[in-house]
Amino acid sequence: MRTLADEYREEGIQQGTVATAREYVLEVIAARFGEVPDSLRQRLQRIDDPGLLRTLLRTAAAAESLEAFRRAMEKDPSGSRK
Repeated sequence: MRTLADEYREEGIQQGTVATAREYVLEVIAARFGEVPDSLRQRLQRIDDPGLLRTLLRTAAAAESLEAFRRAMEKDPSGSRK
């Protein structure tokens, strides 16, 4: 039987995973393209799907430019506008 403590622990782990994934995406963008615009940082902060963040990490690593990364985010139907 799951306890309330188990649920809180699981939720904390999920939140930590999402926060770490966001930071990885931001780090790759900064390393490849320089300063991350606040508007892009804010958009990433609204994404809470670890799978989508993983996809965006790969996209950031492969994008030819910051603008190409932004366009890829616009095309994603799974919630990059959350």
